[in-house]
Amino acid sequence: MGTPKGRKHTAAANGARQHQSEFRRTHRISGRGFPISSLTSAEFLTHSTNPLSSFVRTHTGARARNRARNRNRPSPIHQSATYYSVAVLALAVVASIASPSARAEIAIAESTDKLEIRIADKPFATYVWSDPNIVRPYFCNVHAPNGAQVTRSYPTDPVINKGNDDHATMHPGIWLAFGDVNGLDVWRNKARVWHAHFVEKPFSDDDHATFTVLNVYDPLTGSSDASFYETCRYDVYALDIGWFIIAQSAFQSRKGEIRFGDQEEMGLGVRMQTPLTVKFGNGTILNSQKGRNEYGTWGFPAKWCSAYGKVDDAFVGATIMPGPDNFRTSWYHSRDYGLVVANPFGKKAMTAANKDEVPPDVTIVPRSNVFRLMFGVFVFSTTLEPDNTSAFEWFTELLSQCEPPKPPVELLQDDQRIGPLEIEVRVNPSTADPEPAR
Repeated sequence: MGTPKGRKHTAAANGARQHQSEFRRTHRISGRGFPISSLTSAEFLTHSTNPLSSFVRTHTGARARNRARNRNRPSPIHQSATYYSVAVLALAVVASIASPSARAEIAIAESTDKLEIRIADKPFATYVWSDPNIVRPYFCNVHAPNGAQVTRSYPTDPVINKGNDDHATMHPGIWLAFGDVNGLDVWRNKARVWHAHFVEKPFSDDDHATFTVLNVYDPLTGSSDASFYETCRYDVYALDIGWFIIAQSAFQSRKGEIRFGDQEEMGLGVRMQTPLTVKFGNGTILNSQKGRNEYGTWGFPAKWCSAYGKVDDAFVGATIMPGPDNFRTSWYHSRDYGLVVANPFGKKAMTAANKDEVPPDVTIVPRSNVFRLMFGVFVFSTTLEPDNTSAFEWFTELLSQCEPPKPPVELLQDDQRIGPLEIEVRVNPSTADPEPAR
């Protein structure tokens, strides 16, 4: 099983990040025109009158150098793909000249139990870490750039969610949870993930915001033998193509192994607002292999899986994107009633549930080792069907710029702490990994 590699940032990478930040501050969509009528696409991208030109010439080169230094595998996005994603943004700039858009600045307001995140002075999402009914952190009431609500209302609305109000405390919006980890059922709120503190306090700078939390997995039984820790870094980006939530988690135990079980209910999930579902609205579920709806996406591995519907002539929805450096490609637990879960653990549950001869697959993280998972959620509202292929390229580019969270044990103020070691994940070889996602 491949070893996920942490991302370190060189001076070139940091320079690229600063350049991109400056680019975003000075070259947001504006009303000025460009002399593009006589230029080819390639010429336009590098033309001196195009505000993207310096970004293309320097930013892609810095990223390529960064990848060459820091990755032991070929980059999931080559320079040509970077040009392609920039070309998409360039076309968005041209298409929007007639109607300039406001800068999508992000603001975060902290209270005693939650963060309220606003983009362009409009509600985006609420991050909650203390709720008497849901004993794990989650995002709720997530909105698209056009203001339409994407995730199901929490608490559920008796009118909008009529007939579709099941599992309200299990499916609050966007969440990371596990039905079986060290025997704990966090998914069904039978064990607690409590927020210890912010490792990095919420911070926003123009169209990017970030915060990092330390979570403790608690069995709620009085015994701490099953306890372990998670640091999770969240990055929020407001781009012209849509808004991203990127979550990077590092899991570690000081007392014993961490054992991730084999269930459908494992991983990062999204519950869609009722009008955006296949069953109760006009929704569609689509994955990177062009599978559609529950029948064509449930149990299949894919790079991404998107759920969306029409609201006032706009396509509104969310796309789950597991990180390419995760230990395994995710299968999807996707239901027409509006649930989509990216699950890298449920090998038997998702592919061989009725085969008694196939044993459950257990992912084991040895004591003190660090296990990392990365996911992105792309939230969008578009006049055309969403371009999730380009969005996935943007996700991997953004992810490459995000600092990974420190191992949790490294953060604990305890003389008996155990330092982090290299990750070693043992996976039951009785069933094969999924084919690489197309």
